[in-house]
Amino acid sequence: MNRPHDKTSHSYYSREGTVPQGGTPLRVFLPAPEAALRVAGVPTIVRTAHALKYLAPETVLLWGGGAKQFGPWKDKLNGVRFQTAPDGIPPAGFVDGKAALMVVSPEGYAEPGGLAEFHETAHERAKPLRWVHRGRTVAAYYPPGSDWARAQPDKLLDPPEAETFEAPENSWWPAATPEDLHRAEKSLYDRLPQPNDGYIAQLDRRVSIPLSKLFVRTPVTPNQITASALVLGLMGSWLISTAVYPLAVLGAFILWLCVILDGCDGEVARLKLMMSPEGGRFDVIVDNVVHVALFLGIAVAMHRQDPAANILLPLAVLLTGFGACGFTVWWLVLRHPKDARHEAQVLVDKLSSRDFIYLIVVLAVLGKLGWFLWAAAVGSHVVNLAFWWVCRR
Repeated sequence: MNRPHDKTSHSYYSREGTVPQGGTPLRVFLPAPEAALRVAGVPTIVRTAHALKYLAPETVLLWGGGAKQFGPWKDKLNGVRFQTAPDGIPPAGFVDGKAALMVVSPEGYAEPGGLAEFHETAHERAKPLRWVHRGRTVAAYYPPGSDWARAQPDKLLDPPEAETFEAPENSWWPAATPEDLHRAEKSLYDRLPQPNDGYIAQLDRRVSIPLSKLFVRTPVTPNQITASALVLGLMGSWLISTAVYPLAVLGAFILWLCVILDGCDGEVARLKLMMSPEGGRFDVIVDNVVHVALFLGIAVAMHRQDPAANILLPLAVLLTGFGACGFTVWWLVLRHPKDARHEAQVLVDKLSSRDFIYLIVVLAVLGKLGWFLWAAAVGSHVVNLAFWWVCRR
């Protein structure tokens, strides 16, 4: 009943971006210096571009020699159309007086929610507007028909006679000093725990987050971490199936490490802006394969310890209960948007987490893994009925 991390979720951010109504097209001028600083392994200008995609701009014009930094992330910036202007001069057709323009500073990065609020406010006021953070202009907005095209590139963040809109706290993260970078990265790491984390599995974050901090500074991808978790899960299940006490205990701890990596893949996906539906599906498949392998491993170990024992009945009951719980959690919880779930759905999501792995470790140490097969066979069906009862109430 492991609840996989949702690699497509954007609840990682304080607020999702929204596009103001009215049909006014938006174009973005994004300075891209050669040596853009990185926060958790990702250039700040790429993080800003990721926030911009929620505003659905017509075009993001990259000004400067740092456009090549977008290479590894372009396919993750879904639907964003990029153009380049190394000399800062917009290409023909970029300026037509029909679109609004937003300019964003490269000396930090914006959160989607904060940038969306600035965009909405500027759209409503229909006049040049500065977005100011601690006395510094970090973004500027020009409504359609503004004379912004005649401004020098380095003056676009200084619109004449513009009103000021203060950036709310935590909507813009400066990245000009080591202290700035430390604060920005700490904010990202602090938001890695998910609301649906199980009560015991919240402890796993104390291990998975430090590992993820290392992974984001390497080329490793979330799917590679998920694949590694699959290998460890199958290895741990095989060791348990040997029915040799030291190997079974080792297998249980390897399965615990598999669970830790199952947390890392989602964390790294969010940190590296590599969330995808495909990655989420792969994560779900791996979780289920490892669970079934574990159940089979315990059943084989019971058979080796006592060939006369009836293991087919509890195994069949457990597998059907596991499948029923998976369907129930999907039907009652996962198919509903996270921000629309009521308290009972959130509770079910927490209870359907990976916490049972700690029971596996304890029973392996005690040499009583067979207890899990019988207890889980009955318990899975009881839990399934309890989920329906809680949510239907």
